[in-house]
Amino acid sequence: MKYSVDYSISVLFIFALTIFPNHSYVVAQPNFLPFAEIWELLTQKPFGDFLYNFFGNIILFVPFGFFYPLRFPKRNRMAQVVTAGLLLSVTVECIQTMQPARMTDIDDVILNTAGTWAGYKLSYFYSTIIKGRN
Repeated sequence: MKYSVDYSISVLFIFALTIFPNHSYVVAQPNFLPFAEIWELLTQKPFGDFLYNFFGNIILFVPFGFFYPLRFPKRNRMAQVVTAGLLLSVTVECIQTMQPARMTDIDDVILNTAGTWAGYKLSYFYSTIIKGRN
């Protein structure tokens, strides 16, 4: 099946970076208030921390959004792809509630979903413009 390896690697990469304990961060309370962590990083932490968190969460899900519609062509509508990314992100955050060195954050879900959307748009561009020329 075309793109199945690429899709699988993108999912495994997400889990590898988000599930396994990360001892470089201080364990904090879960954040369920949208944009609270983003605002705190932007106003009270070094700007590099904000950039790492903001763009890291978006970029992490771009490959998923790109490969999902290529791997599942019958589920290639934007709403279906973005919903799949949202559900994957919520799953990750739920698993993180059971990890002692991970923090559950609604902002991560928002940014991961934005990354899925961006990946979908790139996939759409690839499928209609680049691939369509061949």
